[in-house]
Amino acid sequence: TFDGFTNHSCEPNACSIDSDDAPDSLSYDMYAKRDIDIGQELSVDYATYEYECHAHPIEKCLCGSTKCRGSMRGFKHLTWDEKIEIMPHAYFSLLEKFVGETPNLGF
Repeated sequence: TFDGFTNHSCEPNACSIDSDDAPDSLSYDMYAKRDIDIGQELSVDYATYEYECHAHPIEKCLCGSTKCRGSMRGFKHLTWDEKIEIMPHAYFSLLEKFVGETPNLGF
């Protein structure tokens, strides 16, 4: 379990696990997306659990990744290709909202 102050990266090394406790808590269960070196900062992609970042959008992302999207305003504002790339790691509730607000998905 990690605290809710994990930094954002457009190419994170960890993912937060969707949990009923997450909205009311500042602690999250996480898993590594790849090997993480000792002392390396843990990072997550906020767009995997923030549909829209009204309270804390990142207008200029400074994650330093070669895949940096330039900003982080939430899943809703990603390109179609970016959404497809992170969907396997996104919270189910976020995906439900996306499907509900997106006509003509063809399901």
